[in-house]
Amino acid sequence: MTDNGIYETNINNLININKNIEGDYIELGTFKGKSTVIMGNFIKNNTLSKKLFTFDSFSGYNINDIKNAKTKQEQDGLIFNNNSNRWNINKKIVVDKIKANNIDNIVEIIEGDISETIKTINNKNISLIFIDCNAYYPAYNALKHLKEQINHCCFLIVDEHRIGGETNALREFINKYNIKGSMFKLDTNYLTGPRIIFNVDKSTNNEMKLQWNQINKILKNKYREVIKLGSLRENDLCL
Repeated sequence: MTDNGIYETNINNLININKNIEGDYIELGTFKGKSTVIMGNFIKNNTLSKKLFTFDSFSGYNINDIKNAKTKQEQDGLIFNNNSNRWNINKKIVVDKIKANNIDNIVEIIEGDISETIKTINNKNISLIFIDCNAYYPAYNALKHLKEQINHCCFLIVDEHRIGGETNALREFINKYNIKGSMFKLDTNYLTGPRIIFNVDKSTNNEMKLQWNQINKILKNKYREVIKLGSLRENDLCL
């Protein structure tokens, strides 16, 4: 199986675990639409009552993304990628892929600065956030805005844990807002699938706790749990 096939399989296997949780999907960072199409097709093929909102500037990073980078390494990477025009993508590439897969009634592309355009998402239930923008600042701002819309058993997924500041954004969000749940590391690389999954626990009664425990048990059987944020065991996950 090719890396693309493995990537698709790994994403499908992961999001299948909480597919029955109510709520739409959010993707932070569209690029050429590979994961967009995978998640859109997953929604279509499983006849789920969900939409996928995918966010990208299609023109790289802005000054605030660079200025507010969490580490020097992240900042240097953002500047390098901007200078190389790596993330300057014609949105039509993604639009055509969406139409070719007949998922244009499921997927909505939202173009612009993620820190601002995320504010168009309000009063929704969110069951999955796929973080693939490779930068701390837009990832953190998006999580902060969506905080009250994140549903019980929502999956917060980080695609790249060592490239950019996505993991640092997730860690800070969890710590600052005391988000309950469990974190897992997936044995993948940047070619074969996302790296980190956080299963959000918003239990307020025994039935909700049972539901979360059932999903968490599946995750524990498939992936390596990070016992405590900031522990030595987690050092290989975060910069």
